[in-house]
Amino acid sequence: MAERTRRHAPVRRPRTTPSPKTPKPPSSQRILSAAAAEFALRGFAATTVDRIAARAHLNKAMIYYHFRNKQALYVEILRDVFRSMGARTTDIAASDLQPGVKIDAFIDALDQMAENRSYMPPIMMREMAEGARRLDAATLRLMAVIFRNLARILDEGARLGVFRPADPTLTYFSLIAPVIFFRGSAPIREAFGKARIFTIRADSAAFVANLKRTARAALAPDTPAAAGGRHRAGAEAPAHVPAASPGKTGRGAGLQARRSSRSTRSGDHA
Repeated sequence: MAERTRRHAPVRRPRTTPSPKTPKPPSSQRILSAAAAEFALRGFAATTVDRIAARAHLNKAMIYYHFRNKQALYVEILRDVFRSMGARTTDIAASDLQPGVKIDAFIDALDQMAENRSYMPPIMMREMAEGARRLDAATLRLMAVIFRNLARILDEGARLGVFRPADPTLTYFSLIAPVIFFRGSAPIREAFGKARIFTIRADSAAFVANLKRTARAALAPDTPAAAGGRHRAGAEAPAHVPAASPGKTGRGAGLQARRSSRSTRSGDHA
């Protein structure tokens, strides 16, 4: 009887600890991510709170709990990017790197922002096309931090003689515009490849390297030889153009020439 009991005793299996579930991001972060994707895809006007809620798998009440309205949500997306870029470029400007290396790092920061936040290029291109109507003063102040950090780098380079004096705002737009357009034009490059019309051999690394070379060349100080060459080219008149007599230009110079010619012929007949 004991043997039968042992034979039919249930087999005890070791208890397994259930694997922990990956925690979901906070609802506010889910809302921001969903809204950024919708704004990039459809633009501000065509994006609805219903679409954002559906993408975030939340109800509309939760969206309005965190954000006053759709525009407040849109503006927070932009401010979040500018805060992050402001902090990163502040670290670059304050570092012990050489100015040229700081410019390279500044370009890397711009490109990595556009790559990691792929919604930003289409949002910014739409915002510019629509007149920047939603860039309020608080958002612009955050953007201005990036300008000031670039100005610090440019001033340091000019002070050390490795950069020519350059306007920070113009330089910033000269750097950010190619980044935004290159990242935003990815669908066009892909369309060229699929149609086999023209092969664009420009990956991200090649693009960034080219932008760095272009920026350094544009910021390089003028050499005495180059500056002298430009001065001579602008100051010297071509050798085959005769110089006009002082005070005699236009009709007066022509009249003087005719009188001189008649005087010469009279002398020949004398």
